[in-house]
Amino acid sequence: MTQDELAGHLGISRKALQNIELGKSAPKFSTIELICSKLNVEAEMFFSSTPSEPSNNPRVSELVLKLDKLPKTDLELMLQIADRFQAKPKSQLRPPPTNN
Repeated sequence: MTQDELAGHLGISRKALQNIELGKSAPKFSTIELICSKLNVEAEMFFSSTPSEPSNNPRVSELVLKLDKLPKTDLELMLQIADRFQAKPKSQLRPPPTNN
């Protein structure tokens, strides 16, 4: 399937599909679902640390399932948060709070 064909199935332009592929823009979850359906791949692939391999981390699977149930506005917010975390050096990320 060509990019033009896939973009047509998704209802987006070829340029928009290229931007998703290159990581220049984040797709809507509904677009991810359509891509997965057309290419017969799992949605986890979009959230793994290595683009070519789905994550084997059960927490990632849990997160994907929860993200799938969010309203569009909340999902967009979560994507923005994820983008911010990816942009920060690991030294600036705080560990989760502990129950003391």
